[in-house]
Amino acid sequence: MDGQLKIGTELTSECGNQYKVVRRLGAGGQGEVYEVSCDGKKYALKWYFKGSATDQQKRVLDKLIAKGSPTKNEVDEKGNKKDVFLWPMDLVYHKKGEPFGYVMELREPRYKGIVDLMKCRTNPSFYALCMACFNLTKGYQKLHEEGYQYRDISFGNAF
Repeated sequence: MDGQLKIGTELTSECGNQYKVVRRLGAGGQGEVYEVSCDGKKYALKWYFKGSATDQQKRVLDKLIAKGSPTKNEVDEKGNKKDVFLWPMDLVYHKKGEPFGYVMELREPRYKGIVDLMKCRTNPSFYALCMACFNLTKGYQKLHEEGYQYRDISFGNAF
């Protein structure tokens, strides 16, 4: 399936990083998600459709990037970083004045989505299901405590 961006397209971020499109991962109502690479590391890129790439959306993203994830400083019981959000890290453009996107960490393969569960492509334990529900609730609570409103709740955005 063709996307807005071609494989191999090179994009520049506001921070000056160069990202290369590796493959298209999926699409939703606002845009498409791609795997991109930068300096040997892989990331996810959400690329907005023209109608969604508004000045208002850019202002929102600028604020999110500047403030950082509400859970960026959390650690687990072993002292490991435990940021539970795939949060915007940097804005990316192909050319100024055209649609834009943002880079975030790539979802780890061990995480499965709700669609995978519904289509029986994964069989989590009852404990794993309970923890997923608990962590989703805790995540939304943390967003609300920070004054954020999550407006893109969908099966594709929870895993």
